[in-house]
Amino acid sequence: MTEQEFLHMNIFYGLKDMNGGCDAEGMCHFSAKDFKTVMQRAEEHKVRILGIECWEKEEEKHTAYYEDYKSDLWHREAYNMLLKDHAPCIFTASFDVPEVYLQNFDKA
Repeated sequence: MTEQEFLHMNIFYGLKDMNGGCDAEGMCHFSAKDFKTVMQRAEEHKVRILGIECWEKEEEKHTAYYEDYKSDLWHREAYNMLLKDHAPCIFTASFDVPEVYLQNFDKA
């Protein structure tokens, strides 16, 4: 299973992809509400979020990266800051899916 397949099957399912062409094909973008679900599911599956992008009007991109924070739940702090400073916006992220999931994971 590829990382993209895992993410679609286990993290992004049931959520609306709002990438209207502002980013590369395959990069899923979500409303602020849906991105909270993405973060929760990533935490449950022990999938690390490496970076978050917040897109205003599908034109202006603001970013946050795990290296700039000290907490394991850094993405929650970054999300709140980005939402406060740039709402309304849509969110996307880069992920690190554990290799064991790509080899052995079956959706429950």
